[in-house]
Amino acid sequence: MQWTVLIVCLAIAIPCARAESEESAADQSPRLIGGTNAPWGQFPSAVSINTTFNLHCGGAVVDRQHVLTAAQCLFNANQRLIDPYWITVRAGDIALAPVGARRQTRKVSQIFVHPQFNIRTLENDVAVLRLDRPYELPSNTINVANRTRRIVPNGANCQFAGWGASTAAVNAPVNVLQRFLPMTVNDRDTCNQASMHAGRMQENHLCAGNTGASNNAAPCNGNAGTGLYCERLLVGLLTFGINCGAANNPPVFTQVRFYNDWIDRQFNQTQGLSAGWTPAKFVVVLGLLALLHSSTRALPSDEAGPRVTGGTAALLGQFPSAVIIETPYIPQNCMGTVVNRQHVLTAASCVMNPTTFVMINPFWLRVIAGDINIVPVSPRREVRHVIRSYVHPNYNRLTDGNNLAVLRVDVPYPEFHNTIEPALLNARILADNTQCQFAGWGATQNQVTAVVRPNQFVITQPILTTASCNAANVHNNRVQQTMICAGALAQSQTAVCRGNMGGGLYCNGRLTGVLAFGMGCGVANQPGVYMDVRQYTQWIETQFTRTDNPPPGWTPPQPFTSNNVALMPLRYDAHAHVCLLDPIAGQVERFGKL
Repeated sequence: MQWTVLIVCLAIAIPCARAESEESAADQSPRLIGGTNAPWGQFPSAVSINTTFNLHCGGAVVDRQHVLTAAQCLFNANQRLIDPYWITVRAGDIALAPVGARRQTRKVSQIFVHPQFNIRTLENDVAVLRLDRPYELPSNTINVANRTRRIVPNGANCQFAGWGASTAAVNAPVNVLQRFLPMTVNDRDTCNQASMHAGRMQENHLCAGNTGASNNAAPCNGNAGTGLYCERLLVGLLTFGINCGAANNPPVFTQVRFYNDWIDRQFNQTQGLSAGWTPAKFVVVLGLLALLHSSTRALPSDEAGPRVTGGTAALLGQFPSAVIIETPYIPQNCMGTVVNRQHVLTAASCVMNPTTFVMINPFWLRVIAGDINIVPVSPRREVRHVIRSYVHPNYNRLTDGNNLAVLRVDVPYPEFHNTIEPALLNARILADNTQCQFAGWGATQNQVTAVVRPNQFVITQPILTTASCNAANVHNNRVQQTMICAGALAQSQTAVCRGNMGGGLYCNGRLTGVLAFGMGCGVANQPGVYMDVRQYTQWIETQFTRTDNPPPGWTPPQPFTSNNVALMPLRYDAHAHVCLLDPIAGQVERFGKL
């Protein structure tokens, strides 16, 4: 491990929000280029916000009497909060003129700006407007936005519900309509490079749209605060990068999910901000920036590294709950899933000494989260040490029954993070052949001598019937009712190999299984077998509040007595590299090295 001290002198000169557009103040009609006219009701939460200062912004209905928008929209040229009396909000229409019969117009009675809004850097660029009276709902063209609470992965296809004429020409006749633009979510590092936003993007920002040459479909002035929608969920509010498709200037949005709790609290606030209020001044800091713990611990050798066959490289943030668990006894490591800000779910076999069958001291366990590569180290990576391990009390090391453990890490994960997020736990029975995804780690080759590409990969795994997996030539009745079988029965080029024990199977976006055995690397009749998370939800959540500490040297209950040892055949345990007595398999499957 290395400790690195970085002393950085920050010299930041960022233009004021009002300089975002180069168009004259005389023409403040909203504009965008490209896009498609929105039909009635396609974006029922989208609103148009106007002030008497000829300023136009967008926003979204988040409550019958409240609208969400960008804080920058509410300040005059002197960076003073304008009087809410001068603000008008129009909802239920797809054109600013003529007035549609479905339009509902409201005045603003109170303004609530995020207390950490920075008018120069546009951090925390969110505000809630309280209307003078609630909207009349239900309505065919007005509805409250459904806000996302989950990470939006890179590559997600979204829509920007903008306002304006379909031209960037300043002197063109203005016919202001609601138009939507398709936008793809970009990698933050790409947008933050020197040729684009040069480090201006913060953790609470999201970048979408064209990152390369000039673009013929992009928002122009008058669209700050307008919503980005992904799968019909409100994801972001446009905050900067509003330059009509100019090259290397993709739009940047404030992520709504970071502010959901704050937004909800404003609904019950009784006193809004006074006209003339000024946000906190921008401060330039000189000095010690950070102490960074660089994860330079020695990596496993190629032979011991985790592996998968086939699959697709995972995108950053696609599986924000997937983690790597480093152990001293299992050289290829294990996998796990963040299920709570301070707890990780994995297989019980990952925390047991494979020779003595005694639980490993938590001190020796390390969890790596927030990254899709083992090397190089991402600046978003969070490394934690385990302080307590809770193994299921009925774990059976021979049959892999109840093969689950919950690990408590020393420091909680950040509440808001773009590459770390607790998994949603599946609570439903899944139909056979449901298409699921396994978030695995390792090389994409089966040969032990191949060079390891230690990346996160996504492997599609259909749910199989328990009966087919319990056939004599497959798992021979080893799959229990508390398990799920997934993968392929025939030889496959896409499968899970070693080093992925404890990894998560995700179905419909929810954690459904924890890999227990069956890492056959595509060999016929060796599909993966997972513990069914649905049947252990109560036990998992109970571990979050436990205060006891399992005693050192704890071992699970003995699964058999000396009287029947002679009847037990041997089984190769793929994750421990030893041969074990197996009361189920009835044959020696494979021999490994001690």
